[in-house]
Amino acid sequence: DVDNAIKKIVERGRDFELGVERGYWNSLNEEYCDFFNNYTDTVVLKINIDNMDIRDNPEDRKLFFDTVKSKLKELNL
Repeated sequence: DVDNAIKKIVERGRDFELGVERGYWNSLNEEYCDFFNNYTDTVVLKINIDNMDIRDNPEDRKLFFDTVKSKLKELNL
């Protein structure tokens, strides 16, 4: 969600991201959601990481990658 994205932007502290207004991030999020909710050409794996810290929490990172690996195995990839 946009609040979590902005939180991560603030944590990274990159000037080029910090100067972007919230309205842009809201619009970008809506466009991504619209695109992927209507995308049918291939399988899309959606993982909600709003309550995860895959960068600094080894358990969250493991859960994330285990989810991806499980889906790939399910698809025989």
